[in-house]
Amino acid sequence: MNYAFPPTLARLSWRSSLASILAVWLLLGLSPSFAQDDAAKKKAESKEDAKPTAAGKKPTDGMKPTDGMKPTDGMKPTDAEKKPADAGKTVEVSEKEFEILIEATGTLGAKRDTPLRVDTKRWTDLRVIEAVKHGAEVKKGQALIQFDKEEIEKAIEKAEKALPTKEVALKQAKADLKFLLATQDDEMDAAERARQNAKEDYEYYQKTARAASIESAEQSLKFRQQGLDYEKEELRQLLAMYEADDLTEETEEIIITRSKQAVERSEYNLKVGKEDQRKLLSTNLPRRDLREKNQAERSILNLNFSRTAVPAAREAKKLEVEASERALDESRDALKEMKADLKLLDFVAPSAGVVAYGSITNGKATTAERVKPKLVRTGKIGRGETIMTLRSKEVGDLHLSLKEADLAHLKAGSKGFAIVAGTINTTVPVTLKSLSLNPESGGTYSAVATIDEDLPASIRPGRKAKLVFQAAFEEKALVLPSKAVHKRIRGQQMEHVVYLPAAGKERKPKAKVVELGVSNGDKVVITKGLKAGDKVLEAKP
Repeated sequence: MNYAFPPTLARLSWRSSLASILAVWLLLGLSPSFAQDDAAKKKAESKEDAKPTAAGKKPTDGMKPTDGMKPTDGMKPTDAEKKPADAGKTVEVSEKEFEILIEATGTLGAKRDTPLRVDTKRWTDLRVIEAVKHGAEVKKGQALIQFDKEEIEKAIEKAEKALPTKEVALKQAKADLKFLLATQDDEMDAAERARQNAKEDYEYYQKTARAASIESAEQSLKFRQQGLDYEKEELRQLLAMYEADDLTEETEEIIITRSKQAVERSEYNLKVGKEDQRKLLSTNLPRRDLREKNQAERSILNLNFSRTAVPAAREAKKLEVEASERALDESRDALKEMKADLKLLDFVAPSAGVVAYGSITNGKATTAERVKPKLVRTGKIGRGETIMTLRSKEVGDLHLSLKEADLAHLKAGSKGFAIVAGTINTTVPVTLKSLSLNPESGGTYSAVATIDEDLPASIRPGRKAKLVFQAAFEEKALVLPSKAVHKRIRGQQMEHVVYLPAAGKERKPKAKVVELGVSNGDKVVITKGLKAGDKVLEAKP
């Protein structure tokens, strides 16, 4: 299989040469980006170490570390080491091959991750009896978690028994409302009639009945006075008559005694009549005045109350019916939801796969440690919490983390290779699919790469991998150490400059503006302003 890669990668067979080189680099901890430069640097250092000192010996010849001391303990820096870098030291612009390789670590993701949650609507007491282990392979329909169902089954039974009572309560409330609606007009008519009767009665009392009561009392007193006068006159005439006739003395006595008693009764009746009249005028009549007035006023209050209370009672009864309907509906819904929740507690695998505790983020089980203590006997999980993820056995994308500095060199579509950990040189080509521009908590940036070739079936999701991307390549590039290029601001622009050594009659180094290409941090490509062989000062004068 052929791949179109930049020249350096194209010259290598990824199945043999490049894979072997990358594997060796990673095992030795070398940076592929600068292997050539590092080798040259080490060679130069070894030559420096080999030079003899003035005495013909290396600085450390003959020195042996004492116990507890490192070989360099007690050695002070030389005067040469204390001196700053030579301000007149120059570096030469070299034309050579320049390459930037970006290394990263990643995790093989699954082709399909299915988050598993217990999305109960009503029941929250989700207690565990037993759960399958993290990493277990399961079949479709296999039980993943055995929940304690005792309490929810009791709650369902209780709800089923309470439902008929609420149904009867609703029927009674509806019957009461119907009766109230049928009788409320009669109640209002009765209140209106009572008010009208009270008004008429009060008006009659004020205009007629009150005066009639007074007149009746006066007439009763008058009649009693007349009765007394009559009895007295009759007694007087009897006495005069019996003095002139010849009736026996016994009969006379009886008649006179009877007449005297009649006078006494009339006198007493008159006395009672006067007291009744006095009480009528001083007590009974004022009391009746107040009573009749209060009755009239109360009839007005009763009518106003009825005008407010009857509609309010009707609305209250309607609200009561509506509340009973809601309560019944809620009870029915709760029962229905609890029965559905009970079915959800039969927590089985929706498909075949591998169980991972918690959530999967960027190919990793990120919440496994937090979830694990919940998946034991008497453990309790949260409703809607991702408690497991069912992962397919097939490998999907590769999830990796990039450094901030890598963002300048990589983009979607960048090509590279991945070496799968735990294998003997399994290397596959990859393509950067996407990368996030938002940093994660550790300051890294997440990215996703597609694997461009099938992996062996023995490699499963979750494996680690080392990745290498060729971020830049120039076969012939003008290269300088980055420390030889300096910044300055002129006007409204920032410039990159190098300093040319003083030459001829010039006494001072001369600044020269240059344009830069890509950089690997230590070295930078010069695209304009210098040519191969030019020398510039390493340090700013």
